Amino acid sequence: MNAAFQVAGDIIEHSVTVPEVIAFPGVNHEDVVQKFVDVAENEGDIFIVSEHGNYQDPLDTVINSRDSSANWNSSYLGLYTSWVSFNQKGKKVWSPPSVAAFAAIAKSDKLAFPWFAPAGTTRGSLAEFGVNDAERVLKQSDIERLAAKQLNRMAKLKGDVAVW
Repeated sequence: MNAAFQVAGDIIEHSVTVPEVIAFPGVNHEDVVQKFVDVAENEGDIFIVSEHGNYQDPLDTVINSRDSSANWNSSYLGLYTSWVSFNQKGKKVWSPPSVAAFAAIAKSDKLAFPWFAPAGTTRGSLAEFGVNDAERVLKQSDIERLAAKQLNRMAKLKGDVAVW
């Protein structure tokens, strides 16, 4: 594990002030995620936002690698897949799904209570953040396979990208 992540996790474990949500976009190494899941489970009030899979990984690779990943069956962890794009100075820029998920969590907390899922066309919509595309178009069978592996997804519906 990167020493910086180890130190950050140790600081949070011994801190008086504890964050409510932690995201580290683009970092999905098992040992880093596991460290923060352990911290969240010990603290009891931190939610970890991470992604599973890398940009342009085939969907089967993302789903099958979930079988061999650490035991991330935790109510303190949200795993997201399907990268999203933003227009930045006229250029399409791809971003890890945890960036969009973090934005949706903030929006959901603003619109409702923290225990409401940041998903769907109201709380999960990402248009106001400039998200304009999702990495992949998913069929119903893909959605069911992702759900079985406890992977949340970014989906494009009628021109809007949303967390589901």
